[in-house]
Amino acid sequence: MFGKAEIEKYFMAEKSSAMWLMIIAAVLFAGALVFWIVQKNDFSKGAFFPFVILLVVALSTGYSKYRLSDNQRKAMVYAYDMNPPRLQHEELPRLEKLKQNLSWRLVIELVLLVTGSVFIFLYYYKAGSAFLFGLGTGIAIASLVVLSADYLASLRIIQYLDGIRAMKIS
Repeated sequence: MFGKAEIEKYFMAEKSSAMWLMIIAAVLFAGALVFWIVQKNDFSKGAFFPFVILLVVALSTGYSKYRLSDNQRKAMVYAYDMNPPRLQHEELPRLEKLKQNLSWRLVIELVLLVTGSVFIFLYYYKAGSAFLFGLGTGIAIASLVVLSADYLASLRIIQYLDGIRAMKIS
């Protein structure tokens, strides 16, 4: 049965995943920065740019989710207690839109992963193409990190949506 505990669980998991995404992005960026400054080779320069983009995207989305999750959790728990139809009239459309946006992001991330992998296979053995090999490696790693986080988020959204849909409103 869907209740306050499931609402709390969903938003706490969102907050936790946002924090982990920001930490992973910062660690990958720090590694790329070290390669950029210390190694100064073409591979490192190529891998640096996707990690910078990942950092910007992950920190902005992660921080936004992290900052909003507590307020959303409180509002939805309050709505569950005091105004249950609000969950189905406001939260359900928000989650449907979020699920649709997440589906598009997953497709884009898969395309980026394939693109990065193609770059890796095309430029691994070619002389003078270390920058493109690094770029492909960076794209593949960055897209894999974001893809993993978004896939787990989509599973949480589906479970939370099913719970809201199954609610009996009297």
